Amino acid sequence: FSMLYPTPDLLHQDNNSSCVLHIKTPQGDSILLTGDIEKSAEDYLVSHQAQTLQSTLLVAPHHGSQTSSTENFVHLVHPQYVLFPTGYKNRFKFPHPSVVTRYQQEHATLFNTATDGAIMIDIDPNNTLAVNIQRLLDNKIWRPRP
Repeated sequence: FSMLYPTPDLLHQDNNSSCVLHIKTPQGDSILLTGDIEKSAEDYLVSHQAQTLQSTLLVAPHHGSQTSSTENFVHLVHPQYVLFPTGYKNRFKFPHPSVVTRYQQEHATLFNTATDGAIMIDIDPNNTLAVNIQRLLDNKIWRPRP
């Protein structure tokens, strides 16, 4: 586990004070959790953490808003998988189409909680990372009481 951001001098900046955590498995897969960071925090990470940004899986910054996922950041992370934590029919219409395009240009597989439902990341005993979508595993939207 590596805390990449924020530094003590960059606290109290609203969304840009979100913690950015990099998780690495012994086999080399990694996950980058970005919270609600936007362009200025991404610029800091690109300038100061470029060597540690590459990740197998990325939780998209700020839900995939137009104020995040800059070209430099997306290119350095170069994720295989991107998760957009969004709400169904959210009023901000996240993720923004231009952000989706940036990740598609990196050939990432995209998941969106608004359309895919619960997304589970499993790391098996061999440290292999797998993405599972609950809606595909069990598409019932309700469960009978036992």
